[in-house]
Amino acid sequence: MLASWQRRLIGYLIDSLIIFAVTSALWIRLFISFGNRMSNTLSAHPHTGTATAQAAIGRVFSTTLGPFLVELVFTMVLAVLYYWVLTANWGTTVGKRCVSAWVVPAAGGTRPGLGASFLRALVFVVCAPILPLFLIDNLWLLAGRRRQCLHDKAARTIVVRGKPAP
Repeated sequence: MLASWQRRLIGYLIDSLIIFAVTSALWIRLFISFGNRMSNTLSAHPHTGTATAQAAIGRVFSTTLGPFLVELVFTMVLAVLYYWVLTANWGTTVGKRCVSAWVVPAAGGTRPGLGASFLRALVFVVCAPILPLFLIDNLWLLAGRRRQCLHDKAARTIVVRGKPAP
């Protein structure tokens, strides 16, 4: 029996909380640093319409962009590893396991291999930060009879309810 979209959504939210918990210290530190820099800049330049104020604000954004991109890449790599390793070894993630959902090859079997799990994780994580791609990827499961998201189609997997028999 295929897992419902509600079950998959709850599993995704649990997995997202786990990834957020692991990376939140870095993100919180970055946002506090950005806030402090911006606050100091706005205090030093109360008239934000002036050229010097605009330049100072631009410097705050430009000095924060590099660390932001580094943390974004780190978070994405960590997420790919999380989804890839757990799906390849267990056939599920912590979130999916909590809602009794398992990833299996569409052609049959108990769990996808390393290659299929990696492709599935990569497509899912790369689409996640880009809202239109995230919506297209995940809403696709509402259209098909096999309830496959695009990352499932790419990896030739389906998500089922309950642990598959070995």
